[in-house]
Amino acid sequence: MPTEEELKGLEGHLAAERECYRRMRELSEEQLRIVKDGQTARLTEIVARKQAIVSRLEEISGAAGPLKADWPRMRSHLAPERRDRIQAIIDESGEILKATLEAEEAARKALDAEMGGTAAEIAKLHSGKKMNKAYRQARREQDGRFTDKKS
Repeated sequence: MPTEEELKGLEGHLAAERECYRRMRELSEEQLRIVKDGQTARLTEIVARKQAIVSRLEEISGAAGPLKADWPRMRSHLAPERRDRIQAIIDESGEILKATLEAEEAARKALDAEMGGTAAEIAKLHSGKKMNKAYRQARREQDGRFTDKKS
């Protein structure tokens, strides 16, 4: 049976993880807004903030790993109200992660579309430059053909 200290530790670690997941979801949603608004230069700021959260999650995971791995065994020894409270944190964390992944996927698709549009514009400009160069070359070649050389 888990000790009170282990249970408090597990509950505290799970709550800290859930808070990190909430912040990560908020950043993912902000990232989507940034991409949709065309402010892609701000993405490095978002990535840096996400990395700080990932580092924090790694710390928590290191401390909570053994307790989380033992959750199935611990669960059966808990009073129903405590078991339900801890399970609610786990379930909420799962829902937050799901929403985060959805926001990440939407942001990725929006960024791909933005980059695809930019690539198309660059290709169009490149094509226009080629056409202008061809016309300039043709004009240079024609300039000498119609010159009155008698003068």
